[in-house]
Amino acid sequence: PGSSGRSASMVGYDILREAMMDDLVPVDGADLEALRQAYRADQDRLLAQRIPITAAIYLVMVGIAIVVEWMLFPERRATALLFYAGHVAVSVVWLGVAVVRPTGIRMPSIAAGMACSWRVVLTLYTLFLVGNPERLASAHICLLYGLFFLLPWRGTDQLLASLISTLGAVATGFAWSNPEQFAYGVVVDVTGMITSVGGVVYLDRYRFGSFVRQTQLARASRERQE
Repeated sequence: PGSSGRSASMVGYDILREAMMDDLVPVDGADLEALRQAYRADQDRLLAQRIPITAAIYLVMVGIAIVVEWMLFPERRATALLFYAGHVAVSVVWLGVAVVRPTGIRMPSIAAGMACSWRVVLTLYTLFLVGNPERLASAHICLLYGLFFLLPWRGTDQLLASLISTLGAVATGFAWSNPEQFAYGVVVDVTGMITSVGGVVYLDRYRFGSFVRQTQLARASRERQE
């Protein structure tokens, strides 16, 4: 009986949803722009919630990498500690900007600024100490594919972060003469840029479409109740 009741409930929900979907109408230009603005405001709210979580996860990840550096390369301990302090400082600055939210600065710009700053610190450590562009590119990919997909930002923000990553790999490759690592590092970063930007664009379009449908369903439900 319990299973039958759940099945009946699901069938009833599907019938109601289909009836409400019949009330959905094409969106005109003015309404679409209003929906887009509402969607961006909603995404900015989610971004403000996720930036501190993203920063915390990132600092833990970098901290684990620092522990590995301490174990494998004792001579790098002092520099690695300064490197980690730089990451913490960058994170604190951008989190402060996110809290204060100066006029004219939107949350996606703050998230992109934090992401690019992290990449600059990563690049400086590799550029002056490690000299391995392939290793740097691998670190970038971990961020491009994993961490930054937590952030509901636009493809342009992902593109900016990806370009900074690629420039870092190129700079490290030119500074340290290792053609093989240079080639692989650039290929990895460029591939990550193409696929991650495409993924973010797709996710953004999907989220916007879902937002429009949910808004129209809510509107249709209110009109039925009136």
